[in-house]
Amino acid sequence: MARTAKKRNRTDRRVSAPAAAQVRSPQRGSTWWRSWAALGTYAIVVFAIALRLPHLGHDLPWLMEEAIPFRATLSNWMSAGHPDWNPHRFHYPSLVYDLHLVVQIGLFTLGRLAGWWANSVDFLMGYVADPTRMVIAGRFIHLLADLVTVVATARAGERLRPGSGLLAAVLVAGAASLVRASRLIYTDTVLAAFAALCIERVIDYAQRGGAARLWTAAVFAGLAAGSKYPGIALLAPVLVEVVRRERARSAIPILQVLAIAGVTFMITTPYMLLDWHTFTNDVEFLRRLTGGGHLGNFERIGLGYHLRNLIADLGLAGVAALAAGLLALALRREGWSAVVPVTVGFAVFAIPIAVARIEVERYLVPVIPFAALLAAWGALSWASSMSGVMRKVTAGGVVIAVAVPVILTGMAAARAGTTSTQVQALHWCERTLKPGEFLISEIYGPPLITRSEAALIERYSLFHTASQEVQQRIRARRRYPAVVLPIATVGRAGNPVRSPSGRVVTLEVTQQGADLDRVFYDLRLFHDVDYVITSDAVRGRFAADSARFPAPNRLYRLLDQTAEVAARFRSGGPVDGPEIIVYRMTAATRDQIGREGELDALWWTAPIPDAYRAQAQAIVTGAAPAVVPPRAADGTPAAWVTSLAPLFAARFEPFAAAMAAEHQAANRPARVWPFVCAILDLDPTDLGVWAMLEWCADRLGRWDEALPRFERGIAMPQRSGPASADAQAMLARARVKARETGATKGERR
Repeated sequence: MARTAKKRNRTDRRVSAPAAAQVRSPQRGSTWWRSWAALGTYAIVVFAIALRLPHLGHDLPWLMEEAIPFRATLSNWMSAGHPDWNPHRFHYPSLVYDLHLVVQIGLFTLGRLAGWWANSVDFLMGYVADPTRMVIAGRFIHLLADLVTVVATARAGERLRPGSGLLAAVLVAGAASLVRASRLIYTDTVLAAFAALCIERVIDYAQRGGAARLWTAAVFAGLAAGSKYPGIALLAPVLVEVVRRERARSAIPILQVLAIAGVTFMITTPYMLLDWHTFTNDVEFLRRLTGGGHLGNFERIGLGYHLRNLIADLGLAGVAALAAGLLALALRREGWSAVVPVTVGFAVFAIPIAVARIEVERYLVPVIPFAALLAAWGALSWASSMSGVMRKVTAGGVVIAVAVPVILTGMAAARAGTTSTQVQALHWCERTLKPGEFLISEIYGPPLITRSEAALIERYSLFHTASQEVQQRIRARRRYPAVVLPIATVGRAGNPVRSPSGRVVTLEVTQQGADLDRVFYDLRLFHDVDYVITSDAVRGRFAADSARFPAPNRLYRLLDQTAEVAARFRSGGPVDGPEIIVYRMTAATRDQIGREGELDALWWTAPIPDAYRAQAQAIVTGAAPAVVPPRAADGTPAAWVTSLAPLFAARFEPFAAAMAAEHQAANRPARVWPFVCAILDLDPTDLGVWAMLEWCADRLGRWDEALPRFERGIAMPQRSGPASADAQAMLARARVKARETGATKGERR
């Protein structure tokens, strides 16, 4: 009797655990690594490496991906003069930044021992000369993250059902989005790795309980959030499983999970608290970004785009298996309980990108492990409903139908990384362009080193302290007389306006920063340009909303109708990237541009809405809101124009300075004039631009127009004290020249 009662009590306790009635008892972790499932996982890892490793040097020595954590690591190192653990920006949390900094410090140390560079200056300037070693080291982080995702997915799937882990791992290894993302530097691959590790721990906790498993899952959730903010959503499947398992006793475990995940996140991003203002501003930018859309898609939610990519990644059979998995869960088929947290994880990552107005392929990366687990479990769950031999035959057929298409698409994605249209366009420029031929290119075109960029690098103090060998390598790179159109694709345009009392009010200029891009497509900017390069990564977005962006599309029509297509580069086979077209300007093109007239110095103010003009004018002057012309009667800029100095400095001044420098190098003073006037209208004290204005005035005989700008610059408070001797000397020369010019004009009359 006592033995029977004891047996009944054990049975009652076992049934009371929500997950226990629905799942098998999995193998212990210590034996999994020696199991047949582990051997299969190792083979899949080798397959994943084979797809990713050959293209780790994709596009090098040109780094064309965003690579924000990587670039920030070396940029901050340059600025601080030593490795800087403060990222100084928080568009991403700091964990991936820290990983890259650790790797770059390790690479620097290895290079010192190997004799690749003598000191940190040569290391940093060596990155400028040729970033290959640094980039490959950085990309290894994301390759390893993908391999972790494969292994964690395999382990998680095997806990759900024997065989489903291997099938899910194949889907992750061969998913085209993951293959392409893993050879580039994006935080999404690291997020996916920690997400897979977290859900594996959650499944283990669902099946066997245990505080250690729960706490480990919380740590991985915190690390996922430290990789990219959406990782915090992993708390949802963790907490759901805590409530399902612990029920009335869930309060303390919930607090433990929140505390552990929060502390882990804080450890990964400690400078968030030390620079709270920057952190909140950057997070607010991200919030607006997800809700505001991007160039080419300001209204459409991402559901259709990401669904198409999911089908491309998992295949039609894989997506059907995913749907079958969700149906099996709804019908509570065998093992359904442990699948609940996987489904919650899939939902918390998939729903936000489906409803956001952002169409970026890599945003699907953390969704794929969850989708693969659901698809694999669903496919084998329904196959298990067959009996006898048919069960094995059906299971084998399902595995082949789901896995083979993904393997083939993964291999195709791997082959496509041999080169890119951007690199092909660059090689064409190297072979074809003659010295002095001036070109304007859209972003996502060939990675040209412009003369303005090269001059900026040579002004760095680090450049002058680098060894002669490194300096020679940097100088040896070809520099092009080129300007890249600095268009904005995301974010809003705001501007701080200061009142006479010193109060600063931030006004919205436009809801979308892309609405200001028309400034760079004014046909008058293309006087004396020899080539124009367009990229479908930009052109396609403008074409998708031609009513909103008439200026870019007008330029495209002019080029298509009058210019000569000198070269065209399309993706296909081993080549990836956007379609790039190189147009050679013809006499007909130049004639049409000439009919547009000369460029005005305030051409960039054209897209500024009347609402901003009136508000800013009122704040600066204290008068009633009113829309006034860009220039006052005396020729000085209106108050609302001068209020735009911060926006001009960020969006338009670098472009104007580059255009002025290229036209000056080609001895075209009439083309330089509007750009230097535009800069001095907003920053009258820029001594470097004074020199360009003096050069223009001397060649054009426009000293009477140049003199007021020199005088305004001298009259304004200098940023570094009284006006320099050079500035005073230029003003004196301008006054003499203006008198001489006036006398000459009087004699002619």
